[in-house]
Amino acid sequence: MPTRPHSGFSTLELLIAMTVLTLSISAVLLMRPATLVDTETEVEALNLAQGLIEHEQALARKDFALVVPTTTLEVSGPITYTSRFDVSVSPDNMTKKVVATVSWHAQYGRTSHISLTTLVTNFTDGTGLNTCSSVLVGDWRHPLVQNPTTSLGALIGDSVGTYTITGVDAYHGSLYVTTTTNNPSNKTFFIFTLPSTGNPALLASLDTTGASVSSGAAAVTVATARGHTYAYVASAYGANFTSCAVRASCAQMQIVDVTDPASPVLKVNYKIPPTQVTGSAGSAAGNTVFYADGYLYLGLTKTTTGPEFNIIDVHDPLNPTWVGGYVIGYTVNAIVVRDGVAYVAHRTTSSATIQEQVTVLDVHDSTHPTRVSGYHAPDNDGAGNRLYLLGDALFFGRTDSELTHDDEWYLLNAANPTKLATNNPNTPQPPGVKFTSTVSGVAARDFLAFVLTGTASKPGSLAVFDIANPLALDVYASLSLPSSSSGAALDCEGNTIVVGSNDVANKGYLSMIHP
Repeated sequence: MPTRPHSGFSTLELLIAMTVLTLSISAVLLMRPATLVDTETEVEALNLAQGLIEHEQALARKDFALVVPTTTLEVSGPITYTSRFDVSVSPDNMTKKVVATVSWHAQYGRTSHISLTTLVTNFTDGTGLNTCSSVLVGDWRHPLVQNPTTSLGALIGDSVGTYTITGVDAYHGSLYVTTTTNNPSNKTFFIFTLPSTGNPALLASLDTTGASVSSGAAAVTVATARGHTYAYVASAYGANFTSCAVRASCAQMQIVDVTDPASPVLKVNYKIPPTQVTGSAGSAAGNTVFYADGYLYLGLTKTTTGPEFNIIDVHDPLNPTWVGGYVIGYTVNAIVVRDGVAYVAHRTTSSATIQEQVTVLDVHDSTHPTRVSGYHAPDNDGAGNRLYLLGDALFFGRTDSELTHDDEWYLLNAANPTKLATNNPNTPQPPGVKFTSTVSGVAARDFLAFVLTGTASKPGSLAVFDIANPLALDVYASLSLPSSSSGAALDCEGNTIVVGSNDVANKGYLSMIHP
């Protein structure tokens, strides 16, 4: 019979194959419970990540500035999930890339994670009006003051003239500054570059009140409409608005085309019709401006007759139209508008029909603004002076209250605008800080609030507070302003805080605050 020389090897191969198969099946059976556990955990983590994305999208619809980096822990049975939300901001502050990452410690010492990425857009501010980034970058415990000694006059080549800063607005790489002056021939509206380092460079300037008037402008806000960028300037000059003909020295508001910041063009001098507002000798002059959704909200000094709070339709910026107003009875110092609700800061007295320093108006019908609530601080002494809205928090700054136990800066609960007083009782007082100085500027970014005061005070002329816990407002950082100047105006662009201040001789200074 013929031999089969390879038959022994075939048997050995068969035995090896059976052994490998047995080991493989055993490994699969051993891994199967872990695989099932991992799958269930991954599904739970995916649901957490999806929920985080949906939550941030809802926050973006409410207030784009609320979309900020966060890290939280969530325990589910034996698993602890770490949910991290990373945010990067587009240069125009209109879009944020958000990455939700959920990580956990799996079996056998393994670390696993799931990430989801999406974009959220600033639909509520289509003009890119607020260019301040809510994402904090760098060491804000030790911020630095750029341009600590150079006056505004020196920056524009006139170190002799007096230029008192009244307003600043940083917008897409340019800095817009309003001033009053003691010389009729001096300019009162300036545009600078906004560098990341070094001093701002002058791009252009205008005299907003004309060569015969030594007054100037009180405030500025910049917005984009119909492919152009416009600066809306509140004129501080108190002309006889009852009878004067509209011109630079007879306007409560001006519209400047700043599409090319180096070549601004004054397009409109605007006076509210005397059938609506009258005033002279400082009465009914422009004092503050706020832009939202095609409307300009113009606050005036106390009028002789007519509303101090005025709504002007600027959907066509070259043809502004007064549409409505509300009589406050006092000078309007600040206005903030969101979702058809306007918050108006002003003074009050014991003789006021309604004693309050913040009036809340329903402006859904712009032709008939209606009061829905208000807020009165513990005393009448400090006038409402500055406002800033972040989510449901209304930051309210007052002029100096001489009463030692009452604060000048408050964090008010504005979750329900119709119940501002009810939700912020004064016994005890709402969360706040005593400065013994006027609050002249406020901004909030993520868990930090930047508060500018009118004089050097504790903890500093520019104080930074940790607001993560409103019931424990801790000082995060503090700065003094150049030449012992007092704060006048504050704004933000990207990761930079911009401050306008004035010294004892009323000469202005511009400071860029960087981490």
